[in-house]
Parts: sequence; C-alpha cells; structure tokens
Amino acid sequence: MNIKRILSFMLMLFLLLGCNLTGAAPITPTPTSGPALPGPQVAITHAPGPDPLDTLNAYLQAWKTDDYVSMYAMLTQESQAAITAEKFSEKYTDAMNNLTLKELLFNVAEPKLSADNAQINFHVTYKTNMVGDLDRDITANMKLEGKQWRITWDNGLIMPELHDGGHLAMDIDVPTRGSIFDYQGNAIVTQTDAKAISLIPSSIDPETEGQLLKTLSPLVGLYPGTIQNLYANADPNWYIPVGEVSLEDYKARGGGAAAGFPGVTVTDYNTRFYSPNMAPQTIGYVSAIQSDELNQLMRQGYARNQSIGRIGIEKWGQETLAGKNGGSLHVVSPEGAIGASLGSFEKKPGSDLYLTLDQNLQYYAQKGVEGFRGAIVILERDNGRILAIASSPGFDPNLFDSQNANSGTGIALLSNDVNTPSLNRAAQSKYPLGSVFK
Repeated sequence: MNIKRILSFMLMLFLLLGCNLTGAAPITPTPTSGPALPGPQVAITHAPGPDPLDTLNAYLQAWKTDDYVSMYAMLTQESQAAITAEKFSEKYTDAMNNLTLKELLFNVAEPKLSADNAQINFHVTYKTNMVGDLDRDITANMKLEGKQWRITWDNGLIMPELHDGGHLAMDIDVPTRGSIFDYQGNAIVTQTDAKAISLIPSSIDPETEGQLLKTLSPLVGLYPGTIQNLYANADPNWYIPVGEVSLEDYKARGGGAAAGFPGVTVTDYNTRFYSPNMAPQTIGYVSAIQSDELNQLMRQGYARNQSIGRIGIEKWGQETLAGKNGGSLHVVSPEGAIGASLGSFEKKPGSDLYLTLDQNLQYYAQKGVEGFRGAIVILERDNGRILAIASSPGFDPNLFDSQNANSGTGIALLSNDVNTPSLNRAAQSKYPLGSVFK
C-alpha cells in the first residue's frame, strides 16, 4: 500500500515539473565562448551520363588509324564551322607525312569537369621512321553539346608547336641512286648527262633523208628502216621521239653530225640512263611517285618528287639502290618563317648492283629477237648464271623520266601498244622447249 502511494506521488511530481503553470518564459541556456561550428559542406554529384574520356579515347584511336572523317565528327559545332572536313584531313595528313609517322602512342589523364565543360591532358609519343620518337603533352578542351561531349579543336591538338597555325616541313636530301653493272663492270644503268633525239617529219629534207637515217642509226641503236617507220604514217608536224643517248656515246658516235640535219632536235638533260637493248623488262625502270602512293611513301621518308623502282631489278633492289634519304624536320610559321628544328638525319648513298649479265651478249640477244614476239635466255651450263635474257617486243626505260623531252609522247605510245612490250616473255610466258639436251 505504501509502494502504490509512493509511485502515485512520483507521477504527479513529474507532471507538475513538465507543465508551465505560471506562463513564464522558458529558460534559455547562457551561450559560452568557443569555436564556431563548421558551415555546411556542399558537393556536386553528376548524374550518370556521357563520359568525356570516351569521346577523347575514340578521337585518339581514330587518329591512330588515320580516320580523320571520324575525328572531324567529334568536333564541336563551333570548331566545324571554323574548318572544313577536307582542310581538317589535309592538316593531319600533311603533318603525319612530314613526321614520317610510323605509330602513335597515347596516355590519357583524368578529366577536369565542370557543368558542361571538360579539360583532359594527354601524352602522345610520335614514333617516326626518320627522326626517332617525339614526346609531347597536349591538353584537349571539351564541351557538352546536347548529350554528347565534343572536342574544341585547334592546330595545337596535332602538335603543341603548331598552336599558332603553323605546319611541319621535312626537307629531304636524296642521295644518288646506285648504278647497275654487268658481271664485268660495264654500266647498264647509271646517272649521267644525256641527249634526247627526236624528229619533225615535215622538216626533214628528202635529199638528205638517207644520210640522216644512216647517221642516226648507230647513235640511237636502231636500223635506218626502223627509224623511218617511226614517222612513216605520222602527221608531218608531229614530234617523233627517236631515242636517247648518253653524252659520252653522243660524242663518240658523231652526235654533232646528226644534229646538223634538218628536222633533228637534240635536247640535253641529266638522267638515270638505261643503255639501249639491255633487257628492259628484267632491268626495269624508275618513275615518279604517284598520288595514290604518296602518303605511304612519304611516311617511309621518301621525298614528294622522288622516283622509285617499278619492275625488275630496279624494284627488287629498291632499298639497296636508293640508299637512305637525309634531311631535317622543322616548324614553319603561318607567315612562312622557318622555326625550330625537331630532328635531323644523315643520308646514306645507294649501293651498286652487279648482275650476271654479259652486256655484249645481251645486246646481240636483244637484237636477235627484235621484230619478233618471243624471248631468248642464255645460261651458263655449269653454274646456271644468266648471261642474257631478252624479251621482244621491248620498250625504252628512259621514257619514264619526265626530264626527258621524249617521255610524254613515248609513254603514250608505250601504253597504247597492244603487243604489251612491258611483259617479260622470258620469265612470264610459256613456250615449248628447244633441244635442251644438246
């Protein structure tokens, strides 16, 4: 009974303490001195969406494969308005060609983000064929357009040195191409001064025509009747190429006398000269780099105006004969001023090639099959050396030098020849065997 009273008393006391019976103001605690509480910490968390790293990595991967169309599609609208797709591709192609680029390597850092802008640093290594490795740090600025991160482009994204709009230039020093000799050291192909011989039919004096043909014949290595056939059915005012001769042979074979006849034109030039009747399909020829192979060959360090071997020995021995180009890579300002050099390399002269051919035997084998469609091959029985390899009809490899005044007309005639003179019938055709057991 006493316990119930005690509990009731305590309950009433608690109720009285919890009530404000007098209406007095609540007691406020007295403030104490001390450090203020820290303010609220605010952080921005981006909602899931596109990642600028994805765009930049795609851009860099496209760069590695020369996919400039895809790269251009990743630029901001403002950047695309400032440069056309064609000019964009041209800038990258030109820079990579002049770098002699072999491979690109990238290392991308974490992006710095704001609401709709991003900045990403990346390191690029340009592995080149001619000036070694070049390392550069580049910053890509990016913008969120719609739901896609795009790249704000400028010239510095190619290479920092080009930020002001300049370009790269590679000055190439091409060494002398190696010569080709027969087994005795007689020159079959060599660099020399030469003369291009041609005729204008309407200017030929009928009274001296016979003597003209006899004089030209030893000079160009053609029979008088063969020379006459070159212009027999031609327009009287046509330029008729007759042949080419080295300066040394021109002097030795009475070239001056031939030049004195009416209708004869003699033009000087320096060239890689091919001796007449020296297995043209087997020796081959050189010609200028064509537009469809320019990018690939410039990446390898070739000059834009350089000639390369096309068929036969000239193609097979291209690296040996050509040697290695020298040169230097530098930056050119938008105004055309030459800037800092980014690298240089020494040229290496081409090496000569010595064949098993016998120049004298080759000449007569070629003359023996002249006028026919066929081939002659002369082998040395005991060791299999090829002493002569003749295919007919043939062609003149000297016509592929654009410095040769005869080249334009000659190449046109050669390309339209239904007898396919460039075909090496000794190596690419099938004929019944002769009496090989003899």
